[in-house]
Amino acid sequence: MIGDALVELGRYRQAFAAFDRMASLKPSLSSYARISYARELLGDIRGAAQAMRLAIDAGVGQPEALAWSQTQLGKLMWSQGRIAAAQREYRSALAVRPGYVYALDGLAQVEAARSRLRLAVAYERRAVETIPLPQFVAALGDLELALTIRTFAIAEGQIHLWVGGGVVWASDPEAEIAEVVDISIPRPRARTTVTTKSGRSSQIRG
Repeated sequence: MIGDALVELGRYRQAFAAFDRMASLKPSLSSYARISYARELLGDIRGAAQAMRLAIDAGVGQPEALAWSQTQLGKLMWSQGRIAAAQREYRSALAVRPGYVYALDGLAQVEAARSRLRLAVAYERRAVETIPLPQFVAALGDLELALTIRTFAIAEGQIHLWVGGGVVWASDPEAEIAEVVDISIPRPRARTTVTTKSGRSSQIRG
């Protein structure tokens, strides 16, 4: 597309004129999505969202394209700090295209922002198991690390466990406390054998 090439060249005014002409000649999901992108580049997030909603309307009956458009709108909402609105769009995308990995990734970010790390990990893992893109794998690693970090020491036959939580944007204090309690609970399926310097071995469940 001429408009796409002009954007890459940094000739935005000409590119945006090409997008407008494209939309006037043949209104479609593709043309509205390009206008949304152009407005986003100009910092007009509200206008970008309006154009993406038109793209969504034009994408009815095309599950893959519709899910993509709804996910893009979710990202625009996310960029404005509108977490609930972003979540609605990601869920709408999954309703029309179950397992859509970019919507799963978006929901993982939403749940992480709300300090619901277990849900965040579950969503991101589904995305990774479907398509192990580098950004999904990296995000999953970060989430799992945030969930499972715990430190313990053995002294006089007792295990001393310390846990903590991190505060993120839009954190809920009660949810943070609940998360700290959750990660301090030993996991029943895991078993670790610890051998001290004296050669004494102990089994730890957790």
